[in-house]
Amino acid sequence: MTNDVVVLDVESTTYEKGTPFSKRNKLCTVGLLHHGIADCFPIEYDERPYGDALGQIRNILESADLVVTFNGKFDIHWIRRYVPNLKLKRMWDCQLAEFMLTHQQSVMPSLNDTLRQYGLPQKIDVVATEYWEKGIDTTEIPLSILVEYNTHDLWSTYNVYLAQQERLTGNLR
Repeated sequence: MTNDVVVLDVESTTYEKGTPFSKRNKLCTVGLLHHGIADCFPIEYDERPYGDALGQIRNILESADLVVTFNGKFDIHWIRRYVPNLKLKRMWDCQLAEFMLTHQQSVMPSLNDTLRQYGLPQKIDVVATEYWEKGIDTTEIPLSILVEYNTHDLWSTYNVYLAQQERLTGNLR
């Protein structure tokens, strides 16, 4: 992993599909993969203060030459709700890239569908299947499970990014 690339993935509460535009929703964790290390910052997961974490998140994101996401509009709206006036240099949204790489045939590709397309390991869906689908909101998921889920999504997104870069340079499929 190059030092100038940071992968971003957030987890939020789930009211109205987790929209950052509902005051009822909270940003629970922010995952950042940078310098080959995955960090997961609890934000409004519990009652701990999170101001220092937001400062660290700002510093990491603003120092990156490239921020990589999957469904970046979701992640960036959440980040900007908590870190206003964030200045990013460049972004790569793997979901949008996949839409373009499939000649607009895959309108809203999921991370799992995209991983499958590149022969990469699937997501860990324990959070969705064991919690969200059973009506348990994100703040009720044990932090260790949520962090593992968030971290796995970071690495999955990074691997999709690498596969897309190879595909664009003609080295893959």
